[in-house]
Amino acid sequence: METEICKLLVDVSLKTDPSVSITARTLQKKNFLQESSKKMDLFFQGLSMIPKMETCGNGCILKINEQTSNYLCRMSEDLNIITGTKAEQYESLIPQIKGLLEGEPDVIANLANIAGALKEQFNWLWTGFYLVKPAFAKTSDKQLVLGPFQGPIACTRIRKGKGVCGTSWEKAKTIIVPDVQKFPGHIACSSRSRSEIVVPVIRNNEVIAVLDADSEELNHFDEADRIYLEKIMELIEF
Repeated sequence: METEICKLLVDVSLKTDPSVSITARTLQKKNFLQESSKKMDLFFQGLSMIPKMETCGNGCILKINEQTSNYLCRMSEDLNIITGTKAEQYESLIPQIKGLLEGEPDVIANLANIAGALKEQFNWLWTGFYLVKPAFAKTSDKQLVLGPFQGPIACTRIRKGKGVCGTSWEKAKTIIVPDVQKFPGHIACSSRSRSEIVVPVIRNNEVIAVLDADSEELNHFDEADRIYLEKIMELIEF
């Protein structure tokens, strides 16, 4: 295509000067075509190096150039949801969560995808995060503030040592509650919640967030949940 463009340009330029001989025109045309061809090659080569932005079927951004394929979208449209034992479900889910987090530096986006993946796989009543943040501006006091979650609306702020989440923050340990009605000081964000697990996210010996999961079934969470959820918390980069 670029060669035809060059030929058209040189034919127009030479025909505008009738004093030029046929031999001279032929030589000029040959030189012009060679030089133009080189420039056109460089031009199109430059175009090929510009990253092309496309969209995956699930709306993720895809960036490709001629050197390599760099996918900003690292997961298929749907999670691979499996049945089986609790351990088998976690073993299937964790590599998929790793794929969701890989290459994404935004912590809120990552927390949102983890909450969504857990909710989709296990269909718990509520799954989400609370982040340790200043209670108010210009104060050293801190509270747990609601972060990304899946499920019914939730309590926005929780004080340290209050409820299951606040107690997990205070003790810096995972807490499993078989029956929330028997937990002293339980904060009932939803009357449908019957059992609960809260897993702290600890960095540099300090709790910076907690994962909270609630079930409509009594005694739903156990040591398997604790072990695997703690592994998932270790994947998060804050």
